[in-house]
Parts: sequence; C-alpha cells; structure tokens
Amino acid sequence: MNNRKITNRNERGFTLIEVLLATIIGALVVIVALAAFRSVTQNEQMLEHYALVMAHGRYALNQIRDDLANIYRDEDAKRVRFQGIKGEAPDKAADRLIMYVVSEKKVHLANREGDVYEVEYGISESRETGIAYLGRRCGAVENKQVGNPRGILTRVAEYLNELKFEYFDGQNWLRQWPQKDALPEIIRVSMTLVDPERKWPGVVLSQEVALGPARQPLLKKKLSPIEKDEPKQTNNQP
Repeated sequence: MNNRKITNRNERGFTLIEVLLATIIGALVVIVALAAFRSVTQNEQMLEHYALVMAHGRYALNQIRDDLANIYRDEDAKRVRFQGIKGEAPDKAADRLIMYVVSEKKVHLANREGDVYEVEYGISESRETGIAYLGRRCGAVENKQVGNPRGILTRVAEYLNELKFEYFDGQNWLRQWPQKDALPEIIRVSMTLVDPERKWPGVVLSQEVALGPARQPLLKKKLSPIEKDEPKQTNNQP
C-alpha cells in the first residue's frame, strides 16, 4: 500500500493555480524584456538622431568660422563690407550676416573671377520638405563699393531652427552691426537645431570668433629718382 501511494503521488500533474502562476510570471518576464528592448531601441535612435544633428551644427559653425577667418580687409573703408542684420521673426532669431571674404575657390569655374566674394548667411526653408536649413550665398565681387547682391545659394546644414549673431565692439555686445565699413572685435554665433518630425528637444550650439584689430597691409616706401641713383655711403671710406 505504501509503494502504491508513493507512485500515485509522483504521477500527479500541476494544479490549475500553479499553471496560472507560471503563465503570469512568464508574461511578466516577457513584458519586462520587451520594455527593456524598446527602451534600448529608443535610446539608440535618439543617440543616432542627436549625433546627426550635432554633425550638421558643427559643420555649419566650422563653415562660418572659416569665412570669418578669411574676411577681406582694405585700407579704404568703402571697399570693406560687414553687415549684421537682426531677423524679423517674432518667436525665434533669424539673423543674417553679409561680408566680403577672400577665397581661392571660384563660384563659376568657367568665368574669370577675382579672389573677393560677397558671402551671406541666413535661414532658408526647403520647398520640398519644409525643413529650415542654413543657406550660404556666395557671389564674385567686381566692384567692392557695390558688391554682388546675387550669387549662388548653397545648403550648408539642415535642421536649423534659429540663427543668432552677436557683435562685440570693444565695450558692449550688439545684436546687429549696421556699420558696413567697420569690423567688430568678436563675433558670437549661436544656433538651435530641431527636427520638426520628432518631439525631442533641440540642440543649442555656440562659438565665438575673434577678429581682432584691423590689420593694415605694409606700405613700401617709394624712392625718389635721386634716392634711386644715389649710391649708399659706407663707413669704410678713407
């Protein structure tokens, strides 16, 4: 009798309560695993998105910095152009910057061009996607007192939502620079990059570029005909 009872007890299956508990525990494990996988996937997508946006912002800042480093200077103030225009957008900064830049890259390869170009930065909007981007207009300058209001517009970086320029005149920071024939000492460039298709917060990037005092070219002394023909005297004469 004892052996028969032991055999029947070992062959007994799971009860309904045990099956329900196992099912609930398994479901909880699956839910936790799916939530963790979804969180990791979202974090990975967010990191990739911000890496892409940061790449656009860094490229835009580097392009502006390179142009400011090659800004055109001249003894004649009327032949120098640097103008910062404050944007008219009510809710966000949309400034523009117009300046003369020295460059060896030609806009029109087939045309004969000098090395001075009028460059303008501002926010533009794509007609296809509606996404704002940083536009760079560049046109060759023949008459430096007139400039070139036309030129070729290129797309520098996308996802640009705000663009702000600030100018330091040696004492104060100004939001605009109306003096076309003078240069500020320091320029601060700030931009906000946002993807309108996503609800994630935007990225704010900023940098300062120091122009320093205006560097005037060295002037060669003009010799008179008498000075050209007159031999130099030395102290070794008897």
